[in-house]
Amino acid sequence: MPENDIDPHAAPSLSAVEAEHSNDAGLSTDAAEHTPARLAPLVDRARGYVDAASSANTRRAYASDWKHFTAWCRRQGLSPLPPNVQTVGLYITALASGSGAAGQKGAAVSTIERRLSSLSWNYTQRSLHLDRKDRHIATVLAGIRNSHAAPPRQKEALLPEELIAMLETLDRGTLRGLRDRAMLLIGFAGGLRRSEIVALDVGRDQTDDGRGWIEILDQGIVVTLRGKTGWREVEIGRGSSERTCPVVAVETWMKLAKIAHGPLFR
Repeated sequence: MPENDIDPHAAPSLSAVEAEHSNDAGLSTDAAEHTPARLAPLVDRARGYVDAASSANTRRAYASDWKHFTAWCRRQGLSPLPPNVQTVGLYITALASGSGAAGQKGAAVSTIERRLSSLSWNYTQRSLHLDRKDRHIATVLAGIRNSHAAPPRQKEALLPEELIAMLETLDRGTLRGLRDRAMLLIGFAGGLRRSEIVALDVGRDQTDDGRGWIEILDQGIVVTLRGKTGWREVEIGRGSSERTCPVVAVETWMKLAKIAHGPLFR
């Protein structure tokens, strides 16, 4: 994939192209302007659904990655738009190679793959398509994986006795200790991710950035979560001992912290 295969002068200037495709909302500015006034509420609702398709953190990460890519293109005299598989292939090569300075390491394979996903998403929002299966991208990425990828590390599972030892380090006389105790127990019992635990609300639709909520029943807690593939429910039963019961821990935290609405853990 020689660099001289790319003619930077054949693509529009960066500023001109970015101005033309500056709308990331999935609905172009031109389309919105030509939509009949009576459909304006539907346009606003559609934009809301577009925002709901991904979390705010994900959109911020995609925007940051796009900014990084366009800055690299500007330095190389290339244009990020329209999508050019050779340009993207050179970009991920540059990421893997680092700056070329002595001791400078390239980006991790996971970082490169994330940036590549971000580029695909950004192009899709501009009604453009990046062919990631093209040899200029797929073959280069395969070579990067073979050359730089570290073998996966299997984490050891946390055992119940280790969890109990962790709980014993927490002060039951402070709200922080009660909160952390509830977070550890509900996370362990439900197999929840850290991001899922901290995004829980007390009830449904109580915060804009909430990713789920809880419902306390006689038998236990039902945790409703929104993930990448949709909604799911996790049932957490009451424990045989109040000392390690996740439901009692959550109830105690909510009662003493006087939490009845909004984020569950704060």
